[in-house]
Amino acid sequence: MSHSIVKKIWRDLVERKGRTTLTLLGLVIGLWGVASVAVAWLVLGQDLSANFLSTNPPAIVMTIESDTPIDVVAIGAVEGVRQIENRPQINGRIEITPDNRMPIVLWVVDDFNDMAVAKVFAEIGSLPPPAGSLVIERDGLLLANLIRKRRQSGATGHGPPSTKAL
Repeated sequence: MSHSIVKKIWRDLVERKGRTTLTLLGLVIGLWGVASVAVAWLVLGQDLSANFLSTNPPAIVMTIESDTPIDVVAIGAVEGVRQIENRPQINGRIEITPDNRMPIVLWVVDDFNDMAVAKVFAEIGSLPPPAGSLVIERDGLLLANLIRKRRQSGATGHGPPSTKAL
């Protein structure tokens, strides 16, 4: 590039400081966004798909409200159904602080060793869980702040928190 072109570019940048600042800010934000997506792609792309598929995710989830027991065998006999599993759902609320409750959904698993659909794997602790305890999704630990409550209550161990810590 000739010296006169460089001088003209420099003069334009210096004379139009507002436009230059906005352009540079836009470039920085754009690069930041591209870098964030690239990092997320790298981190999640390595094992997210394999982990998700190993759970044998359901293609459809049905919620059937009934006062009588559901005939899971009859539903499983429908053409195209390969696997079916009944997991009753309990809706409730959990007390976060006094007078502050948050909705909670509990799914009942009859046998952790015989799950065909939406398999659960232990990140810490053991499966099946000990009697009188819950299995909590790892995001749920942070949401319910159970780690802090465990420390405050003096509970020990590395397994899932028991229901007594709630």
